[in-house]
Amino acid sequence: MHLGKYQLVLLLFCSCTGLHAQVFQNLNMEGLCTDSITGLCHWQKSWGGARTIRQDETATGNRAMLIETRNGGVGFAEQAALITGKREMKILTFSGRIRTEGATGKGAGLNIGIYDKEDRLLFNRDMGYGSFSWISGNTDWTTCTLSAICAPEAAKIKIGAILYGSGKAWFDDFEVALVPVRGRKPSRLAKTYLSGVIDTLSTHSLRKDSVNFRSLKKQALKIAGPARNPADCHLAVTYLLAELHDHHSFFMTPEEVKSWEGNGESNPADLVYPKSEIIADCGYIWVPYFHGGDPKRILAYADSLQHILRNLDKSNIKGWIVDLRDNTGGNMGPMIAGLGPLFTGEKLGCLFDVNGGSECWTYKDDAFGWDGRREITPTHPVTLPHARPIAVLISNQTGSSGEIVAISFVGNGKTRLFGQPTWGLTTGNGNFDLPDGARMMLASTIMADRNGKRFFGPVPPDMPVTPGNIDGKDPVMQAALNWVSRFEKD
Repeated sequence: MHLGKYQLVLLLFCSCTGLHAQVFQNLNMEGLCTDSITGLCHWQKSWGGARTIRQDETATGNRAMLIETRNGGVGFAEQAALITGKREMKILTFSGRIRTEGATGKGAGLNIGIYDKEDRLLFNRDMGYGSFSWISGNTDWTTCTLSAICAPEAAKIKIGAILYGSGKAWFDDFEVALVPVRGRKPSRLAKTYLSGVIDTLSTHSLRKDSVNFRSLKKQALKIAGPARNPADCHLAVTYLLAELHDHHSFFMTPEEVKSWEGNGESNPADLVYPKSEIIADCGYIWVPYFHGGDPKRILAYADSLQHILRNLDKSNIKGWIVDLRDNTGGNMGPMIAGLGPLFTGEKLGCLFDVNGGSECWTYKDDAFGWDGRREITPTHPVTLPHARPIAVLISNQTGSSGEIVAISFVGNGKTRLFGQPTWGLTTGNGNFDLPDGARMMLASTIMADRNGKRFFGPVPPDMPVTPGNIDGKDPVMQAALNWVSRFEKD
């Protein structure tokens, strides 16, 4: 498939059964119903305030679904259909046109959700990793497509339109289609492309000894079928990564890889930056996720953390609170580089691969690196003259690279972890590039702390605390503040 200027394609994997496209209704947004909270027949609001989702034609010239959000909110409309027809593997395609006006934040996009007969969510996916494929800003009509492999296990599928952030997004002309993979013959290109993928997975995946790659390859070749270009094979690659069941590997299209790398052309002003304040004489730092590999953005993020450390250190604080509870991961480098002055010792942790190799991340000589190799050096490195106690807050949303940051504090001087066990994505994703510029982010290593202890699941807190709201206070924060106070007295 060709990725033109007005066509963005995201390839996904899901688990569902046969589905007839005609079971979805009002895909052109023409039907109005007074008994629907959105005013649009068959479209239900799953998230958003009053009038967030409605029919509109004033700015589009034809009737469309409008989702309008303010102050970084979320508007989400869905439609569900029971799965019917023959139970066999098929390719599901869900497409629609999107137009935006002043859309900030992650942006606008499509969504697929798959449920079993007990209405339990089996699979959910939107417009891809980070925010690279979402539609934001001011745009004309853009066609977006989600393609998914459907296996015969689920009972219901939902399609949805969503806007994360602020602004307006119009959705129209949705289409849903299914094509059986049975009988599809792979082209020579498909065989060559997928053979390379299978070789990589069978060599580097943490699951390489638990997967029948011969069987998976047969299915993947049917999915790719008469592929004429590498993009026609991407869905098959996504299927293979999902079938590893490591819950961490994922696929990036060539366009997403370019957006990730940025090459210094992206705007650092678009970053979600760390935040800080002084709470009960402690320096509090909220450390968010960081997505991307753009050098300017990496340095801007790392510098912002070191700037926070410098300013808080001047305030005669008695300890540090590092909040990783919302950190879902991304690129670990700028996080470690920015927090570097808080670490005691140079070696912070290691990644062990399935073939006996290892590599350790460090903060040494004012720079983040691997086995001492310098990779990120903050513009004005900070040296902290006082070794104050450090309370690190974690939750079940602390994931992937967020967990690497938490692990970096394990064994650190005067440091304790508070909260709940982390997400459990304690595998390192290696970058494995494909011939056309696409990339597999493959779970290929196990995380370990500076003392060599490996993590095969969530990182546990030193001091477990149940989250919530007690008399208007955050119990995890309170436990951390109390510990810092007691630590100072001791």
